[in-house]
Amino acid sequence: MQLKTDDQCRLTSPDLFKPNASYEAERTPDGSIKLVESVSKPSRKAKFIEEDGEVFLDIGRPFDLEEFDKALEDYL
Repeated sequence: MQLKTDDQCRLTSPDLFKPNASYEAERTPDGSIKLVESVSKPSRKAKFIEEDGEVFLDIGRPFDLEEFDKALEDYL
């Protein structure tokens, strides 16, 4: 099967690629390109907890501002 990119360097093939999926790309020494579908890890939900009158963000990993805002909205 031969595939061709468009004028914006996009490669499409409904037979090979799922819509809106992410792929890891690797160029090998022989010039070929290897594409592997990325497996997303299930995200944990951020939540606020209360202990001894203090409030903590319980997440156990770095988080972004959007996740913080959502957790705060759910808490209030």
